[in-house]
Amino acid sequence: MFQHFKDNRLNWEQGPVHDISWSSDGSQLSAVGSRGYARSWRLERGGHKDGEELKALGNEVERLAWCPEAQNTNLLAGAAYDKT
Repeated sequence: MFQHFKDNRLNWEQGPVHDISWSSDGSQLSAVGSRGYARSWRLERGGHKDGEELKALGNEVERLAWCPEAQNTNLLAGAAYDKT
């Protein structure tokens, strides 16, 4: 996917990964780890390999899920153990 980059790895500095989720159309990958916010990467050509922090979900997210409906491909939900 990142053939135009010399290094084909996505940047991740959030510690061990708790959860990872693909968008229903396969264009985005999101992950959450033990430190900090969830992060999402747009994987189409020209996508940013550093990804984007998803601060709206808060910094205690444990699980992620993309909406499975094709018309809502940009809808991502996060859940934490404190039930938020």
